[in-house]
Amino acid sequence: MSRTALLTISLKPMINGYVKNKRLMEAFELFHKMQRQRVQPSEFTMVSLLSACAHLGALQHGEWVHDYVKRGHFELNVIVLTAIIDMYCKCGAIVKGIQGQSNTHNICGMVYLAMMLEP
Repeated sequence: MSRTALLTISLKPMINGYVKNKRLMEAFELFHKMQRQRVQPSEFTMVSLLSACAHLGALQHGEWVHDYVKRGHFELNVIVLTAIIDMYCKCGAIVKGIQGQSNTHNICGMVYLAMMLEP
């Protein structure tokens, strides 16, 4: 197995683990290591990073991750869209979260439900 494949297998779940254990800055440091190693993140990695931004209230980081998702041509499925909107809402930019996704044809009731359920 190649070095890149091993990095891909090990780094992506580690980022998710860091986020779940509230070690949010370590998650971002590991993501930057992925970038330096040219390891392509998955949608799930991006959702983990958006969650970290939401927990930190880090709007600038969240906007950067959102831009990265747009530039990287990730699939904007319900999970990714919900994470983007959740991040904007938790960072106090509710209108931006809604406006940024209003032109996406994948929006469904579940995304708006997530906005209503999160304080």
